[in-house]
Amino acid sequence: MDLVAPAEFARPHEDVLERDIETVVGAIGMVARGGATRMRLGGLADPRASAAEGLPVAQRARVRLIVDHDAAGGATILVGPRY
Repeated sequence: MDLVAPAEFARPHEDVLERDIETVVGAIGMVARGGATRMRLGGLADPRASAAEGLPVAQRARVRLIVDHDAAGGATILVGPRY
């Protein structure tokens, strides 16, 4: 896996959930356009809520979106690949 610099998708928001949703939608768009095959999004305030809002967007774009839970109770969002 190649390491890349963090991408800035989201504009500043006072509402962190809105910022996180915008980040998820930006990642979906990047995968859908072929700019990335897969992306793992971490550090989100509420990954489950962000994924719930992003799921319809991912389905329309035919991009996989999965919430990956770790043993410590945290979660990241996996976006991609296209299907």
